[in-house]
Amino acid sequence: MSSSSHNNSGSHTLVLNKDNLVADGKNSTLVYKFPTSVQFKDEQLAIAQLQLYYSWENINDSPLNNNSFQYQFPTNAGGYTTHTITIPNGLYEISDINFYLQSQMIINNHYLVNSSGQYVYYLELKVSPTDYAIAANMYSVPTSLPTGFTNPASMVFSAGGQTTKLIVLSTNNFSETIGFNDGTYPASTQTSDQTQKSSDFTPRNIPSVQPNRNIIVTCTGINNPYANPQTKIFSIAPNVAIGGYIDYSPPEFLYNDLADGFFNELRIQLLDKEGVPLTILDPDITILLTIRNILAK
Repeated sequence: MSSSSHNNSGSHTLVLNKDNLVADGKNSTLVYKFPTSVQFKDEQLAIAQLQLYYSWENINDSPLNNNSFQYQFPTNAGGYTTHTITIPNGLYEISDINFYLQSQMIINNHYLVNSSGQYVYYLELKVSPTDYAIAANMYSVPTSLPTGFTNPASMVFSAGGQTTKLIVLSTNNFSETIGFNDGTYPASTQTSDQTQKSSDFTPRNIPSVQPNRNIIVTCTGINNPYANPQTKIFSIAPNVAIGGYIDYSPPEFLYNDLADGFFNELRIQLLDKEGVPLTILDPDITILLTIRNILAK
């Protein structure tokens, strides 16, 4: 529940948590409603503590528009069939995207099972740590069932061992996620295994798996002419892994002037790099605000 406190130094502490969240499905707007209208005069506000899970979407249809790509699978007539992969909105590592891709290849009957009982796929996305890159591995599809393999999905074999192709669409931003240029990989029909890395492009591409590495925190009543947006009071770049718990207390409070006047509420928003409210999956959020009077410092 929201709470506030006051001490003899003239400072106040406001606590906002999931009870203060606006029910818009995003979990990134919190509203602190004062019991009665309060008057601010010569007051400043700062973030004292910020606690939340690193759980905001990095793949979605909007606003990121980075949730789809295609692959082409060879046919027994020498051509290709094209298949669109649409990733459900959510929080993903490259390994998660690859897992979803392969789950769709199972649905499309594009896999075999080797002698060890392992599923064999002919396209994968992987992290290449030494290159700080994403690698797409495109494999040659066999012309017949390899020795010791089984074909439970009745996968159609290729006519001449053609290589599966990855298509990075120009109609969305998945290219930025994996650090590829728009296009088809390999560009021409091949019959041997192929690898394309995001580090191979000139100039070098840097994948942006999490495009919102920095949280912008804004608060109504703030007018900071040096910030964009002018209601910005804080920003933080998480130093934990995706899904980890962020517990940040600044070593020194960064105070911002509150506008003089009467207020019924304060509205806090957690924004992405474009100033759009984040979609945060875990609503377990706690924000401590401290308010002080300039004359009482």
